[in-house]
Amino acid sequence: QVLPGTVMTLSSWDALGSGRDGSETPQEVSEGANGDVPMAAASEGDTADVDELLGLFQTPTPRPTPVADTPAPVQEDDVEELLGLFQTPTPQVRPDADMPTPAPEEAAGATVPFSDTPEHLAPLPPQVVVKIIYEQASFKTGCEVDLQQVSFGCRNAEYNPRRSACLMLRMIDLRLVMRMYPNGSVIIQLNNRGEEVMKKGASRVIKILRKCGHPTAKCGGIVIDNSQASANLRFPVRLEKLASKWPQHCLYVPEVTPSLCLTLERPRCTLVVFVTGKVIMKGIANLNAAKEALQKMYPVLREFST
Repeated sequence: QVLPGTVMTLSSWDALGSGRDGSETPQEVSEGANGDVPMAAASEGDTADVDELLGLFQTPTPRPTPVADTPAPVQEDDVEELLGLFQTPTPQVRPDADMPTPAPEEAAGATVPFSDTPEHLAPLPPQVVVKIIYEQASFKTGCEVDLQQVSFGCRNAEYNPRRSACLMLRMIDLRLVMRMYPNGSVIIQLNNRGEEVMKKGASRVIKILRKCGHPTAKCGGIVIDNSQASANLRFPVRLEKLASKWPQHCLYVPEVTPSLCLTLERPRCTLVVFVTGKVIMKGIANLNAAKEALQKMYPVLREFST
C-alpha cells in the first residue's frame, strides 16, 4: 500500500512489484519539514522540452500592419487632363488655310443626301415601265359636318363612332372610297383611276352634303397627299447582299417579311424590293418622282442581279 505523501520512483515501483511477491517492501520517502513533497531534480533535456511546450502556448506577437500611403489630393489640372483624353480632338487648321464655305442648302439646315448614293440618272430600259397603282387626295368642305346626319341621308355610308371617328362613303360606280371627318376634311382613296374620276367624286360628295343639311359645303381644292408606283425590273435581286452593302439605306428582316425596304432622301420615298425583281415606290409625290427614284437606284439593283 502506497501512503500519501510518498514519491514513487522507478526503483520504488520495482520494489513495490517485488514486495507483492513477498520479497521486499517499497521504500518510504518522508515529507519535508513544512509538508511539501520533495521534487526530483530535472535534467537539462527535460527543461528544453518544457520551454518548447510553453512556447507553443504563448500568444504570438501581432505583426504591425503596414500603413497605406495616404493618396495625394486630386489637382484640377489632373482632372482636366483626364477629360481631355475622352474628348474628340479638334483638327488644327493653319491660319492661312482657306475655310470651306457651306452650301446654301446646308447652311439653311436642309437634309443632305447620303454621299454614297449614286447621283447619276441613267435612262431606264424600255422594258421597265413605271405606273401609278394607288393615289390618295384630300380637300376641305369649308364647314363642320354632322356625320350621323349624313349617314342617315345617303346610301353606301358607314359610320360607327365606337370604332372610328370618320364616315366611310363608297361610290360603287366610280370605285372610290372616301373618309369624311367632322372638321370638314375629306380623304379620297383610288387605285389608278385618274384625276378626272377624282374630281367627279369630289363634286358628288359636295352635292350629298348640301342635300343632307350643309348648304355652305364647297370643294376647297384637291391636293394629292400620297402616291404609290410599281415597276418590274425583269431580273431577280439578291436581297441579302444588297442589305449587307447598303446597311444605312436598307432594312431587311426575312423572318418578318420577304421584301427589302430601301430608303432614299432625294427624292424622299421608300422602295420595297422583292427577290423576283418587283419594286413598289411608296411616299412619292407624282409619277416623275417615282421614275427619278428608280433611275437613281437601278444601277445598284442591277449590280446584285447575279
